[in-house]
Amino acid sequence: MDLTNCPTLHKASVLADWNRGQLDTNLLKVLCATGLGYVLPQQREAGSVCQSWVAEAQRAVLDKLGRISLAGLHTVVLLIKFHYASHTTEDTWILISIAARLTLIKGLNYEQSPSATSPVQQECLRRLIWSIFYLDKIFSGGIDDLSVLPTSAVHVRLPCNDRRFQRGLSSSSPFLQDVLTNGPEDATSSDMDVLAYRMILFDIRHRVLAYTRRVKRQDSSLAEWEPELLALSRELERFGDTLPEELQAGEDRLMFMCHSKDGTAYITLYTMLYMCRCDLHRFVIPGIRESASSEALANTPPEYINRCQKTCLDNAIKLCDFWSSVYRLDPPRLADFTINVVSMYQCIKVIDRLAHLLPQDGEHDLENIKQKLQEALSLASQTRLLYPRIRTWFFEVERLIPLLGQRRRPSLTPAASDTGEANPPTSARVVLGSSDHPDSSTNVFDSGAWTRHWIATGTGAASYGAASLAEMPDFPPNIVSYDNLLPNRELLATDFHDPGAALNVPFGLDLPASPFDLHLGAYGDAEFHPLFYGGCQTQEPER
Repeated sequence: MDLTNCPTLHKASVLADWNRGQLDTNLLKVLCATGLGYVLPQQREAGSVCQSWVAEAQRAVLDKLGRISLAGLHTVVLLIKFHYASHTTEDTWILISIAARLTLIKGLNYEQSPSATSPVQQECLRRLIWSIFYLDKIFSGGIDDLSVLPTSAVHVRLPCNDRRFQRGLSSSSPFLQDVLTNGPEDATSSDMDVLAYRMILFDIRHRVLAYTRRVKRQDSSLAEWEPELLALSRELERFGDTLPEELQAGEDRLMFMCHSKDGTAYITLYTMLYMCRCDLHRFVIPGIRESASSEALANTPPEYINRCQKTCLDNAIKLCDFWSSVYRLDPPRLADFTINVVSMYQCIKVIDRLAHLLPQDGEHDLENIKQKLQEALSLASQTRLLYPRIRTWFFEVERLIPLLGQRRRPSLTPAASDTGEANPPTSARVVLGSSDHPDSSTNVFDSGAWTRHWIATGTGAASYGAASLAEMPDFPPNIVSYDNLLPNRELLATDFHDPGAALNVPFGLDLPASPFDLHLGAYGDAEFHPLFYGGCQTQEPER
């Protein structure tokens, strides 16, 4: 059993109830549907036996919400996970809200009295809360207004390690609030394993995303927000440094952990950690949707922009190195690689926009980075058939890797306001580079200078729709328009009707690509406005 998805049920208790004929019928249906979908992935498709069982259980549970039992709550959480894996995201959102409100109404977000419940029952209730918590953090995407179970509402201990849970032993794991108050050093409990540390990291990740969303709305210098950035950066560093010995990074530990039962959870923990560091600095990357405004970038010291861009790229490279190391250890089949595949897409967006900062040769040149991304993708190929959610992203990442580096390095031509140039370069030349750019063999690119030029001209790619950019006469004929090749509607406007498509939304409105895809972290290109592509049906590429 892998610890990626926070198992909430006690194996021995479930089997004992089933043998005695006392297992809740709806819970049994969802358990069978989940297991059959794992063994036969095609059974997750519409019209299958799995979908029929899930639909029956869901109707039965929702019909009696007012008198729902604990078994019913466990059923709701399993339904959420089934829908999430099956890519029926609307049901996931709705059921998360229902589950969160029911647990709050019943007071299950507080520790139960040891005299009233057994250690197994207590731990099952804790894991029920933490399952809702981590799914909520994935789907709220750093937007506090969308969070249905905020950290401040969780007053139960962090999950204990799986060994104690399965043996019915009591837990002395700390509370998350104590960890946040006293630092991660307070979390060094022998009762905890990778599952508990992932819950801590999910909270930090939510605050990182919330920070970047606040910063991107500002027009003042981004350096004014540096103290909060540094505080979050230190918190991430401290989190990594204080992990217990068995969860530390390193070739030796990696070998042991990759071949353990919680190998996927360990890999996902470090993937999240590196991506949090990227997320924290990504608002200085022009051209992605999470970039700060042009006014803010213009008011920000170039050295601050350069430093943040380099930090973001460095962590994307470290993540590629980590995936490559995992691949070379040839781990067994990984249980769930969803977050890792999404992170590959996010990593590609960072590397694509900052490829000019990569060394011209060596271990981290562009070709070696592509090879490491291909190796990372091979890890996901083992499980993409098990989870429909992974497939679209898998094929998207597979198609994007060869395109890395086809974005021409930006020009160093100064802004018209500085030179008195009568006809400043057009948007295509600013974004893709002009014929007079420095020789690619010299690593003298000043990303701050290009950013100032991009802002001063007011002709950055974000000013145009995708179609207008492709039609510009100054578009270099030998360069591929990387952004216009992205079938974003395949990745973001997924196989459900997008209710936002019917809205009359202005192009400049800052909304996520799809109201149901906040788990993608809003990585993407600023010139794409997929609210106008709602209802698109996607098909898998022919293999």
